[in-house]
Amino acid sequence: MTQTAGIRVLIVEDEPSFVEMLQCMLETLAYSVAGVARNSQEAVEMTQTLRPDIILMDIVLADDSGIEAARRIQQICPTPIIVLTAHDEKDLLEQATAAGVAAYLLKPITLRELENAIMMVLARDNDMRELRRLNAQLQAEIVMRRQIEEDRARLLAAEREQRLLAEMLTEVALALTSQTNYEMVLDEILTQARRIVPFKSAAILRLEGDVLRAVRWQGYGERDAFMANLVLPLRDFPILAEVVRSQKPYIISNVFQEPQWVLVEEIVWIKSALFIPICSRQRVLGTLDLDSSRENAFTAADAERLMPLVNAAAIAVENVWLREGLEAEVAARTAEIVAERDKSEAILRNVGDAIAMLDKNLQIQYVNPAFERLTGYTAEECWGKEIHQVFKTELPEQHLRAMQDAYRKGVEWRNEIVIRRKDGRTYEALVVVSPIRGVNGDTVGFVFSHHDISSLKALTRARDQFITGISHELRTPLSILDLALRKLQHQVPADMDHSALNVIATQIAHLTHFTEDILEMAALDSGKAVSAWKPLLLVPLVTDTVRRYQERVQAAGLTLTCLPLPAELPVVHGDHSRVARMLAEIVENALIYTPSGGSITVGMQTLEHNGRTWLTITVQDTGPGLTPEECERVFERFFRGRLAESGHVLGAGLGLSIAQEIAHAHGGQITVDSTVGQGATFTIWLPATT
Repeated sequence: MTQTAGIRVLIVEDEPSFVEMLQCMLETLAYSVAGVARNSQEAVEMTQTLRPDIILMDIVLADDSGIEAARRIQQICPTPIIVLTAHDEKDLLEQATAAGVAAYLLKPITLRELENAIMMVLARDNDMRELRRLNAQLQAEIVMRRQIEEDRARLLAAEREQRLLAEMLTEVALALTSQTNYEMVLDEILTQARRIVPFKSAAILRLEGDVLRAVRWQGYGERDAFMANLVLPLRDFPILAEVVRSQKPYIISNVFQEPQWVLVEEIVWIKSALFIPICSRQRVLGTLDLDSSRENAFTAADAERLMPLVNAAAIAVENVWLREGLEAEVAARTAEIVAERDKSEAILRNVGDAIAMLDKNLQIQYVNPAFERLTGYTAEECWGKEIHQVFKTELPEQHLRAMQDAYRKGVEWRNEIVIRRKDGRTYEALVVVSPIRGVNGDTVGFVFSHHDISSLKALTRARDQFITGISHELRTPLSILDLALRKLQHQVPADMDHSALNVIATQIAHLTHFTEDILEMAALDSGKAVSAWKPLLLVPLVTDTVRRYQERVQAAGLTLTCLPLPAELPVVHGDHSRVARMLAEIVENALIYTPSGGSITVGMQTLEHNGRTWLTITVQDTGPGLTPEECERVFERFFRGRLAESGHVLGAGLGLSIAQEIAHAHGGQITVDSTVGQGATFTIWLPATT
């Protein structure tokens, strides 16, 4: 999660409940919400002012379409956009892509889908930024090359004006530019300089900060070792410092008459010298130094004749530096790519999941060792074959259609299926099929990964069998204890202390209720708890529940109110007894946690959300409320909030879990909205029958 810190997300959505859901998801993923825009105009303005890293945008907005808003944002302030849509029509998604949308998510979205989409879009945006940076660098290099070519053209023009040097300088330019090695370019400069101006010795010094370092030389004989280590600080050699500063040649006719001349014992034979700066675009690269053992060996004409050579030398040197720099960068980038490839291969080789890489035709291109061990097929047996021809899967028809649809649409698919090994044995596996996107965002292949969950499934079945069995075993002794207690209560005189018997009765009732909850949860887990599907009469169901709790509510000093119910409600199918228990668990929870003097309000209405019609039942209380962490975990099994854990409230923490499972079994859900100190609102969402 630390990698998500600092990433700011702008939400563009006009549905408050969905905004809250997105904010909760982003908070869970440790992303920062930069702001919330309700329409396209606000989206454009907030993008310009807030500069978010990424935008989550509903494709349908109140004042405009999300596609048009995305197009305007990309024109004014390009920002990665993920559109949220309840439909996956091809034309609509193509329009979104054309408008600059980076990705889309189908509502309702899951936390995993949102996380994957944001990570994918940010990674793609980082890649595009890097490409733009490299492109800008390439353009700069092209401009530099053009400048170099322009300098070369000016050099050739000057050479043509000097007929006596035209042929020689043309050869010089060709000789220099034909060299690709740095040392060979330097040797060619000294060779061509000797053709233009005679000298006893010459050296090329490269400027490195505030020192000149000898990089190539000729004519020093036994002093080569000295030249190899020659470093001249500019502060100690004023003539060279002046050449670098002025970027003009400096001629010394007689070193003994030059007050700024610095005598170097190893080369005392020098009597005259010529220093020419090697410059490119007003930047000094180094100097060309010519020496002679006689006085007045060099003139201003010599310097002028050498300038075209030096100019060509500067261009040649920079070309070599640029080429070597590019080659080094390419080598470094290649090394990075190879390292990434090796790292990926190492991960694939050592990861525990069985992974197969497929092309877009589902033909296997790679399998990792875990795949070979788990399925019994070798890589040679798998390569080039269609994945479902390699091993057979026992898959229900509806799951098979869903998988094929995911292949066709290029979306992720996951499920638990039974796979047959090469030797005929089968195992239960959790399969995830993820698309591989190309540069243009199209699907170029798939990653088919799975791992063996047979032991986990067996453990789950054993656990369920144990829970069901132990719960059934507890029923009989609890019933016997209850009957014995009731008989004992009738036999004990009324004037005796019944507190101990009352405690026993309370604990028996608690254990009985707990046992029934365990059995209910086991039934819901089996998927067979909701079987009596029929149209539900929700109005009497709600009113009966409210009426049934009135006596307890009054005894607790509370008020339980049912808001006026709508006259017309959509048809909802389900199990009447299960839905009644679901509502009762929510009301029971509100009754337990609301202090004396508080109120509980039950209401019902029809809402349109995510392109569907929902019937909602809300239970609002004025209790202590829930913290954000409690809101996230309130439906977990055996979770008990801060008040329950402090001993103020009894219970095992299964009531709300059972209610949520009943809602899920009916294709709906229960949501909670709460603030500490301001009560809580639980909303049951049941899908209307179309």
